[in-house]
Amino acid sequence: MSNRFWSKVDKDGPVQPHCPELGPCWEWTGSRSPAGYGQTRIFWKLYAAHRVSWEKSNGPIPDGLRVLHKCDNPPCIRPDHLFLGTQSDNMLDAYRKGRHCQGVEHRLAKLNPHSVRLMRRLSARGLSFSKLARVFGVSTMTAHQAVRRRTWKHVE
Repeated sequence: MSNRFWSKVDKDGPVQPHCPELGPCWEWTGSRSPAGYGQTRIFWKLYAAHRVSWEKSNGPIPDGLRVLHKCDNPPCIRPDHLFLGTQSDNMLDAYRKGRHCQGVEHRLAKLNPHSVRLMRRLSARGLSFSKLARVFGVSTMTAHQAVRRRTWKHVE
């Protein structure tokens, strides 16, 4: 199992310009998520490759912590490019490195102010959260939070 995992790694990946002292990234060559993170199946369950790399090298990830990238390269699974932190640590790290964006600026955003307004109007006319989710290509929870103004609070 371990040999199969490491066989899907290119250890001659790019050196990130903002942190050349880290050396080259070890990029996952197997399947990747839409956001570019490596993913692997273990006993039919899908796992993030960088999390598996951390656990193989350092042991279990404590509850409430995430595996973050020093190199900011999603497919990188090099153990010494990874560190543990909370979601708040991840956001602070992104902000400090100038990677922080949200809402329509984010490359994976599916909603924008116009679509949120439309979603709210359709909800007021009786469309269910699950139907809104299908129409707008988001999860039911995302639709619920946008309509109930738990997210997109700034949109009238």
